[in-house]
Amino acid sequence: MARRYPTTGQLLLLAIFAVAALSSAQGADGPKSYMLVNWPDGSELGTDDGDFDLPPAPSTEQLVSVGPPCAEMLRVTDQFNLSPTGVYDKIQPFQQEKPPLTPAGKFKLAIINTIDPFNMATASADAAISAWTSKSTSAYGTGSMAFAKRFGTDMTDELSGEFFQTFMFPAIFGQDPHYHRDVGDKTPRRIRYALTQVVVTRSDAGNKMFNYGEVLGNFAAASVGNLYHIDRAKGFGPTSARIAVSITSDAAWNLFTEFWPDVSRHINFRMVFLRRLAERAAQPN
Repeated sequence: MARRYPTTGQLLLLAIFAVAALSSAQGADGPKSYMLVNWPDGSELGTDDGDFDLPPAPSTEQLVSVGPPCAEMLRVTDQFNLSPTGVYDKIQPFQQEKPPLTPAGKFKLAIINTIDPFNMATASADAAISAWTSKSTSAYGTGSMAFAKRFGTDMTDELSGEFFQTFMFPAIFGQDPHYHRDVGDKTPRRIRYALTQVVVTRSDAGNKMFNYGEVLGNFAAASVGNLYHIDRAKGFGPTSARIAVSITSDAAWNLFTEFWPDVSRHINFRMVFLRRLAERAAQPN
């Protein structure tokens, strides 16, 4: 998946996430569930020894079976998924289990990645911070117009990167634009696998191949970006530095992508969110 050229703060945040993912991936063996309990209701869970005996959090199937309100809440939360299911998922299993994307499918995946809510939220946050911290003498100025210009530039970077990295070069060279997680291997090998995917990736047939989309795509996106970035130093040196930073950040993002699903199973954000929605739905109007 293509990424915009990150700021120092974004790189630091990504590094923290990667370290947290690696440490949590080697932690507890089984998934854990959590349930939020309102303090006034805690007396119902008390035991003779004064401790609380918390029942396990309900499963998704149990929440659906409770009634239509919970089922409706689940349908709402499904809309917050970062990508649709099937061959257009950004992340795929390690084994080739789905048919390869056609050029039209790769173009659709590029559009899906571009308008991903996470990318748009990141672009909005980056534009807001930049507009807030910039001086009046900066190329974009300050205020709402500066925010709009920066947001438009960030989203153009996203669209350009996805066009070259997910659609154009993968379509030309028959490359699979997905990231395939290697969940069955040991942690050190998974780390090496994730970091090397920016150079060696999969073909549409499932074979190893050079990652043309990552290398050539970043080069093309950086070159095009020089045409509309009014705050960017031009020339071979600055452009090469941006390409190197982009590829490095993509390697770090692969590392995060490889281990974050393992971490999220322990934290179980979705179950906590669903539990809160279910409790709210059960309250009388």
